[in-house]
Amino acid sequence: MVQDDALQYLVVGRGGDIEFLKLAARRFGVADRVQFWGAVTDAELADLYPRCLAFVLPSGKEGFGIVFLEAMYFGAPVIAAAAKGALDVIEDGRTGLLVPFGDAIGVARAIDRLAADAPLRASVRANGRACVVDGGKFTFARFVERCRGVFDFT
Repeated sequence: MVQDDALQYLVVGRGGDIEFLKLAARRFGVADRVQFWGAVTDAELADLYPRCLAFVLPSGKEGFGIVFLEAMYFGAPVIAAAAKGALDVIEDGRTGLLVPFGDAIGVARAIDRLAADAPLRASVRANGRACVVDGGKFTFARFVERCRGVFDFT
């Protein structure tokens, strides 16, 4: 369990797991602190990301990790499973926090770590955002550079 009982959780998006997540929230005694918003607009997401303590998606199914890059762009510290696409995008401890896939205790510890360490939270926010703006690793300009190297455009 996450140590800070004041934390509020916001579950955004649609999917087949919503009822399971609601049941889990009740079972673990946090249902009063979890809100299920369903689908939101891009404008709402752009408002939510920078205000959150962390964007947590410990999925083992993310093919590349676009959703992590989106969260980083808007300034959300990211917590993800050390699996699939997250490994291409997140540098553990620098641009986000990685936990083993399926490790619920690890996710709770990562949330606690970010909640308790404001300098780490600020650093992860800044480093994550730097990856997706101003010539960062995941910008269009850097993509073009990599393509030039592969395809030898002259």
